Amino acid sequence: MAAEPVHGHCPVPRWQETTTSGEAAALSAAVDNWATGSNGRIEAQTFAFDDDLPPDAVGDALVSVDLECTLGLTTGLGTCSPPQAWRQLFAAASTGGAYNRGEFGAYGRLLAWRSVAALVGAANGASAGDVEALAHRCSWYSFAGATAWFDRIAWDIGLAVVSPDRRRLAVLAASDTD
Repeated sequence: MAAEPVHGHCPVPRWQETTTSGEAAALSAAVDNWATGSNGRIEAQTFAFDDDLPPDAVGDALVSVDLECTLGLTTGLGTCSPPQAWRQLFAAASTGGAYNRGEFGAYGRLLAWRSVAALVGAANGASAGDVEALAHRCSWYSFAGATAWFDRIAWDIGLAVVSPDRRRLAVLAASDTD
């Protein structure tokens, strides 16, 4: 996916991890088949910030929240659009990873939709229209393949989403290999 590179550094506000087990499952819904039916690994977490997370601080925030997938992240972070992220998630869910065949069309869409809803922090049971509207108000970033955590073969996803109030960061990273 072509992403507009993000440059700049800015202080990162204090943060805390807020991921619940249900949230982690929803975040990773689109790529879960990579871990259960292939050789994939996943990181899916959410974080709350005490102050607004400025756009120039997103890269530094991804490094500071202690994720394995962003360890050593210095380049490779770029902005992306919700449709670009959707295409990655739908492909992951519907076609699968290196050693599985995915969930195909309808179930692939459902699982990708669950991941999008969780990434944007939509309320449980939110309508498709509400999730889509919220997705377009969020700031989306891609970092697939940007660190040694990724296998860099064919199955890499790295998405970070900042909420409209700039106080929540959701991260989904997945990599699979043959």
